[in-house]
Amino acid sequence: MSEIGQPPGQQFYLRLTIKDAEYNSINIMSLIIKEWVFNILPTIEIQFVDEGYLTEVFPLEDGEDINIVLAKHEDDENPVELTFSMDDYAFSVQGDNRVSLITITGHLKTDDIFLVRSRSFSKRNSVAVFEQIASESNLKFSNPHKIVTSDNMNWIQAGQSNYDFINHVLQRVYIPNDVAFFYANTSKEFVLTSLVSEIKKKEIRRSKYSIENYELNVKDEDDLDDTIWFASYSIVNYSGYFNKKVGYGFGYNYYNLDAKNTFKTFSTIPKISELSFRNKDMIDDVVNYNWNTVDYIDSNVYGPEYLESGARNKFLTDNFFANSLVLEANSLSQVKLMDTIDVDIPSLQVEAESNEAMSGFYLVAGIQHEVTNGGIYKKKIALGRNGMNKSPDVENYKVEVL
Repeated sequence: MSEIGQPPGQQFYLRLTIKDAEYNSINIMSLIIKEWVFNILPTIEIQFVDEGYLTEVFPLEDGEDINIVLAKHEDDENPVELTFSMDDYAFSVQGDNRVSLITITGHLKTDDIFLVRSRSFSKRNSVAVFEQIASESNLKFSNPHKIVTSDNMNWIQAGQSNYDFINHVLQRVYIPNDVAFFYANTSKEFVLTSLVSEIKKKEIRRSKYSIENYELNVKDEDDLDDTIWFASYSIVNYSGYFNKKVGYGFGYNYYNLDAKNTFKTFSTIPKISELSFRNKDMIDDVVNYNWNTVDYIDSNVYGPEYLESGARNKFLTDNFFANSLVLEANSLSQVKLMDTIDVDIPSLQVEAESNEAMSGFYLVAGIQHEVTNGGIYKKKIALGRNGMNKSPDVENYKVEVL
């Protein structure tokens, strides 16, 4: 049975194992797994009932293994099997003090990703750095679009874990007029990709609104294009705040007495919606930055694109994902991060018509797997894009210079 006021999810088999103790779905109040293109690792949060095993017999310890099996049924030949490492936990008591309610948070288990290292990657590009870190984490390295970066230089990992160093490198990865992403997913892969390569790919999924199809517990054999059915949606938008800050340009200044040059770069990122958040006159001046040619270009540490990528990468990621559409989708839908989804949002005014402004193409920025008491599985998909489509109600959508 689903939550009151919420559309039902699909019935799944769920098993949780900690310290050789198995907990089936009837003891699990809530389990949430989150994947996000801006997070290095998937995370988990669980709330379940324990009758003293993990408090009196074998108390929990830091870094405890959390084993998850999620499948359509107990005999499913292709279950999702994942192991997470515990980050933190908390206890509360239910009823007559004989049952503990335990809340646990954790991250996807990898080898040595939080081990602090001091080393350098001499004359290597960021792809080679990411590939080595993936091998050290014992996860498969995946580069589906064969991304090649132009940032061959000395990468220095000074007293940083691989986790922190990945963030450090991502801020400085250089791909002309593009930005890179590097994240682990629930398929136990470390994926390297880029915004432009994902926008240009030809594989497109379709998503449509239908409460009836959302509630299906088995895949419809007539659904030949593997449609993602959703029952509700919500909009998350911080573009107004973003545009006031850096929406139409990004400044990065460096100066000393030896030398100073000023450069400008222009964004040619393809759009997947008609109206960009940056649709104003004179917005092509995306990145203005000053840098010292002596200290940076002539050194053996930094490449000449070091400051440019530092400014542009943040600008492109923040701008493209300034608007999110969150779908509550049928849990049987197989969705991956960075999938391209063609979404048909129904009109709230005219029946059987679409909301032209909100419908259209999106990239999957996040996936949230939710399993509630009794094994009811719900899937939420966060979609992002650079703006919205033209509505017939908007005749003049370009800002004129006064």
